Amino acid sequence: MPPSDDTDAGAAFPTAATPSPSLAASPRVVISGGGIAGLLLALALKRLLFLDPVIYEQASGYADEVGGAIGLYPNGQRVIRDVSPDLFRVIRDVAYPYLYRRWLRADGSEVAVAEEKFICEWDSPEEERDLSSVGIRRWRLQRALADACEEEDITIMFGTRVDRVASQDPITGVVSLELSTGETVDADLVFGCDGVKSVLRSSLFPASEPEYTGVTVLMGVADIPREKRGICFPSSATSGFHACYYPTGPEEQIFQIFFPTPERPESWKALTAEEGREECYALAEKMK
Repeated sequence: MPPSDDTDAGAAFPTAATPSPSLAASPRVVISGGGIAGLLLALALKRLLFLDPVIYEQASGYADEVGGAIGLYPNGQRVIRDVSPDLFRVIRDVAYPYLYRRWLRADGSEVAVAEEKFICEWDSPEEERDLSSVGIRRWRLQRALADACEEEDITIMFGTRVDRVASQDPITGVVSLELSTGETVDADLVFGCDGVKSVLRSSLFPASEPEYTGVTVLMGVADIPREKRGICFPSSATSGFHACYYPTGPEEQIFQIFFPTPERPESWKALTAEEGREECYALAEKMK
């Protein structure tokens, strides 16, 4: 039978009334997408539930110095620590703690400033020391997660994506998945970690489609540290623009500039060097 309306959007499950015969022995678990969510999910399933997931990732592999960065706050760090204390320490070693959170006017003057430790919620003095907010480059986080998956013997099938849900057995609940290689694999449990254009979401919930917010972000990294170490939110004298800057290392800062942009799906692609320069010049003119 099809999943009910309250089924989690990221997973396809056999029903409780008709469990898959193979589920009692060794459930076949597939994760579509080997990004940060897919890798951490695989580690949690392996370490905490003793399952053996297989990850299908369309990229040919992981590369250093690719992508922007993210902030990791106490709630997310607790999840990583609960999955693997060793992994948590590795990630903390390649991240960079914030000391301050600041809101700035367009001219750079401060509207408000606070020490980051007073904004977060702690369960103990030890957490205040160990779970401080940090910035981390995505590739460093992904590398740490991928290395941990390798240590746990978790299979990652690179260059292969889940193209569609071919069928679901009405009796056993087993899901048949069609891969980009033309092969078909069966699974008792399938998780969709395949991003905004998720194949699994569109298969389970065809009416649920992402909507463009009207805002585009330009993200980059600069080797210019800020005077006060921490995350800051500058406003702009231009209507609709704002930004976020935060450190990911002693001499490394991430910048994110948000600006309203008309919806042009044809432009959502990897840009050539020349296209990138043209986009930057056009954006600079808008921000003056």
